[in-house]
Amino acid sequence: MLSASDSSRGEVNFSGPLKKAFDNFGRDVLTGREREVVHLLLKGHSSRAIAGLLGLSVNTIKVYTKRFHKKLEVSSQAELFSLFFEAISLCPFDADVDPLSHYRRLTGHGLGIRRHGQQPDFEPLSHCAESQ
Repeated sequence: MLSASDSSRGEVNFSGPLKKAFDNFGRDVLTGREREVVHLLLKGHSSRAIAGLLGLSVNTIKVYTKRFHKKLEVSSQAELFSLFFEAISLCPFDADVDPLSHYRRLTGHGLGIRRHGQQPDFEPLSHCAESQ
């Protein structure tokens, strides 16, 4: 499912349904620029590289990072990756929805109900089958 299109930079590109989930991740929650930063981080870019790609300073990237950390209730890049993988794993296959918003509705994450990392009270696969 994953393919490296530019191995010299080590960037990962997604294909098929995973690409749709990746592209939609955060669209209902984050600003356009915050999503750009998140997507570049998820593709393996450093803050310095992102600053260069977007023509911004590293400090500006840090500001965007603090903003999306607060919105997503994560405190590290590792938690961002974990949230991304949890969210896409619960998203209906090939759905045109924001996996993050879908995840929040299912788990209460970001709604003051449940913290990231707690187990949901349902079987994800059976729920996804019902959602299709």
